[in-house]
Amino acid sequence: MTNLSAALAQIDKANVRLARTTIAERFTYVLDPYTREEANALGIATAQQRVHLTLSAPGSGSAAGYSSPAWSRRRPAT
Repeated sequence: MTNLSAALAQIDKANVRLARTTIAERFTYVLDPYTREEANALGIATAQQRVHLTLSAPGSGSAAGYSSPAWSRRRPAT
């Protein structure tokens, strides 16, 4: 579960950064636990508890004061 806890910590950090800006939306997530079952080379069945993490990102275009990065406004050289 260390990968999951690290991911949730990063989401929390990102939401703290969003809270400091004018962006009202936050990252949200849904955890969907499942069991992965498989047999090893000896035919012994093993089961691992896992989690699907579904992340929804805030819409950056809906934030007041949002401006796209400079590189996205550049025109190709002719």
